[in-house]
Parts: sequence; structure tokens; C-alpha cells
Amino acid sequence: MRAFAEQASRYNWYKQLGIQNYINSIDIQPAKMLSQVLGGFSSGLPGIIGSVAGTVIAVITIPVLLFYMLKDGHLLVPSVQKFFPDRYADEIAVVFQRMSDTLSHYIAGQAIECLFVGTFTFIGYLIIGMPYAFLLGFIAGVCTIIPYLGPYIGIMPALGVAFTQGWQKAALVVIVVIIVQMTDGNLIYPNVIGRSLDIHPLTIIILLLMAGNLWGLLGTILAVPVYAVLKTVLTYVLELYRFHRSQPQLPEPNDDSELKK
Repeated sequence: MRAFAEQASRYNWYKQLGIQNYINSIDIQPAKMLSQVLGGFSSGLPGIIGSVAGTVIAVITIPVLLFYMLKDGHLLVPSVQKFFPDRYADEIAVVFQRMSDTLSHYIAGQAIECLFVGTFTFIGYLIIGMPYAFLLGFIAGVCTIIPYLGPYIGIMPALGVAFTQGWQKAALVVIVVIIVQMTDGNLIYPNVIGRSLDIHPLTIIILLLMAGNLWGLLGTILAVPVYAVLKTVLTYVLELYRFHRSQPQLPEPNDDSELKK
């Protein structure tokens, strides 16, 4: 390119462009560029290796961890009981059983809710003639894992596709989502999750806002089940405390005569 510019510099039209001045100002230093590229690569290489290693370790260890949790899960409660006096063994077993019941209700309820929202959103999109109806319905079902905020996240891809076909299609998408979410909010969620966990909607919203600001998307997904488990444990501990406070205290013997009595 430099040789061509030098040959073309004798033409008047080329001189009027002023390209030669720009070419002469170019200062290419291959050694400097190479050192910058290698330096950036070397500084970012540890982070890349760390991310890849962390991903590989997680992919390998999580299935192994789940296998042993399923295989030896029944040994967890006896192992925890060893750290406490024998008189608390029954209470510890009850606490773990209640925690298990709470998580079971939450996971089962979320699965039913996600399946309901995904299926009926897919059917609604088919009725209105939306392209990629199955994919968009699947996204809506997965986003339902996030309470209250999930529907707003799940509708975004559908609206993006709908607006390419006109505002009428986008309005139909909104109508479908409103119908599905009203049915879910008035029928599925209260009966499957709301009653089993007994958590006020305002509490859930506050939990989502706090967990989202602190831990992002993962926090919004885990906030409700973690709160439900902690609430179950604290409620049972409070019940035990009130029960023991209500029991009459027997007087301790002071001498041998009282022992004989």
C-alpha cells in the first residue's frame, strides 16, 4: 500500500485527497505491538486458566458430590446428633425432617409451576402464531424459577420477536402472558407453594430485592428456599423453647430424706 501510494502521488487527484500525509504519519512498531499482545495475553492467562480449571472441577465434583449425598444421605442426621447431648437427638431428627419437607414442597411446587407456565405459554404462542413458540415457552417456564420477577424476564425475548412482526403481535404476546400468569398466581402458586411455605408475598419481594443486589441472579433463585428453611428451623426451636418453659420444674433434693421420698 505504501508503494502504491508513492507511485500514485504524482497524480493531482491523489494529492487533493491528502492521503500521503496520513500515510507518512503512520508509525508501525512490530516489536512494540508484539510485546503488548504477549503482555496482555500473559496477564490474562492466569485468569483464563483459573476459570477453565474451576469449571472443570465443578463439572467433575458436583456429580460425585450428589452421588454420595444420595448414597449416604441417611448418615447425615446421626453424624450431626453426635455433636449434641443425647437428650437432643429426637429434636435434631425432627428439625432435619422438617427441613427436608420444606425443601421437598418448594422443589415440587416450583417444578409444577414451571411446567404449567412453560406449557400454557407455548400453547398460547401457538394460538397467536408466534414463531419459535416452543423455545419462547421453554424460556418462560425456566424463568418462572425466579418468583415474581420471572414473568417479566421471560417475556422479554418474546416481545423482541413479536415487535419484528408488528405491535399487534406484541400486544397478543402480552395478553397471553397476562392470562397465564393470572392463572398461575391465583391457582398454582398459592395452592402449591404459598400454603406449604406460608411466606407473605411482601416478604418474598423484599428477599428478592436484597438477594438480587447482593448475589445477583443466583441470589434471587436461592433466596426463597433458604429463607423457608431458616424459618422452619427457627420456628421449631422457638416451639421447643416455649414447650420447655411451660413444663413445671421439679425441685432438686436437698438431703437423703427427700431422696427417699
